[in-house]
Amino acid sequence: MARNCTPNGRHLKAAKLYILERYPGGQALELAGFGKAYSRNFSRALAKSAGLREAFRTVSSTVIWSPTIKPKRQRRQDRRALVAVQDVLEGEAWQPMSQQDRRKIDKLHRQHTPIQQLQREDERRKQRRFDEQTSLMPPEVKQQMGQCQRCGRVVPKDQLQWAFSVELWCPGCIEMNPRAAWIGIPWDER
Repeated sequence: MARNCTPNGRHLKAAKLYILERYPGGQALELAGFGKAYSRNFSRALAKSAGLREAFRTVSSTVIWSPTIKPKRQRRQDRRALVAVQDVLEGEAWQPMSQQDRRKIDKLHRQHTPIQQLQREDERRKQRRFDEQTSLMPPEVKQQMGQCQRCGRVVPKDQLQWAFSVELWCPGCIEMNPRAAWIGIPWDER
């Protein structure tokens, strides 16, 4: 839905700089006299300003022009660890792994610190939550309480159940993921 709008000089100058002289959008707006904060987000300026859109229409109608869209940036992931593991295991997939190969793989895993940092932060958060929730409890009640290893909630130990035979989960987490309790064993029977 087009509005009757006449572009002013700044709008026309920005459109000419962008279309004819191939300046980037933000730089074209800034050179045309728009403020830095306004010209920083070119798409927002186009969406908000009918005069600027009209200026683009008039300038592009005089010239054969189509907008150039940059190709999507390729995201490169660090595959060095994967390649190193493949080099170690290549041709030896069905043979037992030597101690030296195990050390190489362990070293690669230890080098991946961001995941370890996240795991440590998660453990600290759960421990803080447990300390906060049990700080006001008497010692005999505190001994009967356990912590859910998924969400960190403090519940009585007899309500905790084994999930996937690995972690102790509270009833709320088991309720959200009922398949985890197929192998569930209560705390007292372990």
